[in-house]
Amino acid sequence: MSEARVTLAIVDGIAHLTFDHLRRMNAITASMWQSLPGLLAEVAAQPETRAEKRAPRLTEE
Repeated sequence: MSEARVTLAIVDGIAHLTFDHLRRMNAITASMWQSLPGLLAEVAAQPETRAEKRAPRLTEE
């Protein structure tokens, strides 16, 4: 993937926030940073949702 983006998936009550910018080893861009408040608001609107932290993926699958 060449386009940098942040995605949110909520699976079984766990929020998965993914930073996807493999060409730059997942470095965050200004547009990725600007998308965070909206994504976090989605998580906050669902009080039963939890967050999970995982190590970064630095290679394409």
